[in-house]
Amino acid sequence: MELKLITLRALSALLSLALSPAAFTREIPWAGKHGAVSYSLQAHRSKVVDVAAKMFAADMEAVTGRAAEKAKGGRIRIYQLDKLTNKEFKNLSRQGLPIAKVIARRQAFAIAARGGCVNVVGSDALGTAYGILELSRMAGISPWAGWFSAEPARRAHLSTPEGHTSVQWPAVERRGIALLEAAPLPGSAEGGKGKERLCKHLCELLLRLRANTLYSIGGEDTHHFGATKGERAVLDSCSIATGSLEEGSYSTDDGYGWLTGADGEALAYHLNSDKAPHPTLWHGTVQPGAVCTQLSEAARAGVGGQWAAIVSAPGTSAYQLSLFTDMAWDPGSVPPGEAGKHLGTWLAELFGAGPGNAALAAMQAYYGLSAVRKPELAGWHRLIGGKYSESPEQRFNAMAFGDELANHISRWKEAAELAGNAARSVPRQLRGAFSAVVEYPVKSAYLAAAKHLHAQEARLIARPQSFHHDSEALSSAAMAMEAHNGLQAMAAEYGKAAWGGAGYGAKPAPAGAPVFAEPELPGKLSAGEVDKWGGDNAHPGVVDTEGVVCRNACDWTSATAGAATVPLLGRSQKAAALASGEAAEYSFYWHKGGTATLYIAALPTHPVGGRGLSYSVTVDGREAGRVDMASQPGGREWLANMESGRHLARISVRLDRGTHRIGIKAVEGTVYIDQWMADYEAGRKSYTFPLSPAM
Repeated sequence: MELKLITLRALSALLSLALSPAAFTREIPWAGKHGAVSYSLQAHRSKVVDVAAKMFAADMEAVTGRAAEKAKGGRIRIYQLDKLTNKEFKNLSRQGLPIAKVIARRQAFAIAARGGCVNVVGSDALGTAYGILELSRMAGISPWAGWFSAEPARRAHLSTPEGHTSVQWPAVERRGIALLEAAPLPGSAEGGKGKERLCKHLCELLLRLRANTLYSIGGEDTHHFGATKGERAVLDSCSIATGSLEEGSYSTDDGYGWLTGADGEALAYHLNSDKAPHPTLWHGTVQPGAVCTQLSEAARAGVGGQWAAIVSAPGTSAYQLSLFTDMAWDPGSVPPGEAGKHLGTWLAELFGAGPGNAALAAMQAYYGLSAVRKPELAGWHRLIGGKYSESPEQRFNAMAFGDELANHISRWKEAAELAGNAARSVPRQLRGAFSAVVEYPVKSAYLAAAKHLHAQEARLIARPQSFHHDSEALSSAAMAMEAHNGLQAMAAEYGKAAWGGAGYGAKPAPAGAPVFAEPELPGKLSAGEVDKWGGDNAHPGVVDTEGVVCRNACDWTSATAGAATVPLLGRSQKAAALASGEAAEYSFYWHKGGTATLYIAALPTHPVGGRGLSYSVTVDGREAGRVDMASQPGGREWLANMESGRHLARISVRLDRGTHRIGIKAVEGTVYIDQWMADYEAGRKSYTFPLSPAM
């Protein structure tokens, strides 16, 4: 009886499944009867539609082994609404496609699987092209696959479920990139043809990123495209416009990714800094959380006419550029709280789920350590006495918290090992791309940090007159030189990938860029001395809190309902976002009575929209101080904030032994609190708080 009951229940479940709508959903194959993906185009269409169709055909060959074929009655049917005849439009209108949702919008497209066909309907030339290349994304082709020569995973069958519908259009009218004038432009040695080839490469990348403009930066010595007949023909065929970023006509950032204004219709945003002494071909170090928060701020302020990402070479900031163009297309697609998820998805699209997940850990460490000290600022920072020198107040202290120098080198070494381990899981055909996107930035940043911090250690230990007789100083100096040599070797390879392959011959280490210079040592080392004293002899870092109490701001005891956290932002990698009126409170035990210094580290943002930027601090419910974060771009305080990646406030408080509460409340604007520390030692010289990242 019991067996019969079970059988009846199983039969009932099977019948329910069979009768459900999902059971009747069928997949529409992209391939025609001859096995190749097939598509059809209307007779009258724009040039860029043919360009996109050709790119799509090549993508299908990369995925399936056979190029897509243009065929009458293809399984994929492509329509450009503004080029249809009246008769064609009437016929199309009878097919139940979401035409009304896109026809009145610019650059819009719909992908709708109906009647056994996958239909791509574009409102205009660019909308149709974007729709075609959206199919490439659906097939697993990353927009960066061609740039980095990354072969996609093979798929035997491509299909779309009957009834699938996707309707998209851009929030920002003009979206594009501007190439920093300081960056060497590939192709110049080849004459006009080399630059035309680069122009074509850039235009195709912009189409894949759903962008439409190549900007130049105001001035004569900038990178302009469209000066020759060949370049104009390329731009025209891809429907890519040109424009100029004139100073004063755009809302912009401070050169480091923090908005200084958000008004008007246009935004120019740096993904690579143009502030000296930065080498413009260093991999992008602007944290994803910073890009998300700042672009969300611009969108909320109504800056929606033009968005331009300022880069030195697209490959140096590939992920940030994808994030930028995704948010220009739809600012709500990447809320600040999902910055980490977006990075993980991007890596998986380029390298596959397994290698992408392994790479995510390395890149999270990279962005976190870059927030402590940007790799391009690893050694020399300010122009002091006619040369770039290290800022005394921004030095790591070997005598603080168990040796800040050793701790920072150790953390970078761990990140480099994560990148190396991840590389072993990458398929052979993707190793070049993985090296450019993950291994180079992480490992070269480790080498830059090791070079300059080992050199600092050597200078601390020895003096010129005793240097060659001090084994400890010689060992540190030799490790600095080995890191320098390794960095030079890696940079020579990376310059090719930054510009999308070896054909352009870009120079990766600009002349005079301090980060690539030889380390400053107490004396000159011979090659023999480097061999003798070199090797990885660095002692591992061991963090010692030395009695201070510190917290990552995300680890609050309580907070108001609107308090939020932003992943991949700040040294904590999870900064607390407090809009005006929002607050967070922290409970802690203080071990001794007396006067203490309360250090509060916030992200160095600026007031925007005519508002101020400040927060208040309470201790045990009593007002302890108010912090005004406004600083003049270009001033000494601003420069210190940019170098350290934080605005550091110091408040003297009286603490008795026992449990206490610290409250932080945003008064004006949105503040991003990163970390705080209570220290009994007045005037302690340190560059870090003895904390691990929150993620």
